[in-house]
Amino acid sequence: LSIYLSIYLSIYLSRICLLQKLLVFMLGSSTLGCLVGATLMGCLMNPERRSTFYKGPSFKIYVKHLWDKRTAASIGTGIDASRADLLHLSQLYWPDKEKVRAWLG
Repeated sequence: LSIYLSIYLSIYLSRICLLQKLLVFMLGSSTLGCLVGATLMGCLMNPERRSTFYKGPSFKIYVKHLWDKRTAASIGTGIDASRADLLHLSQLYWPDKEKVRAWLG
């Protein structure tokens, strides 16, 4: 009985060791795959847009971009609704005064 139990336990423990090795291999290979994918994405990304992926513009520059490009807002659609929604922000973040005057005038 003790011989049978020792053989059974040795087979069972060897399976656990194989599973641990398999799990470590799978974790390592998936980590390596993620690193390779991120590296390829960075290398193949459009060079002039690459910096926007990891370094965003300041909030004031972002609002200026939204002033010119955005056409949808929480209060409606169209460039006028978008600009009206942006004016709810602090005046520190508004676009240039000339642009705001031209739009309001």
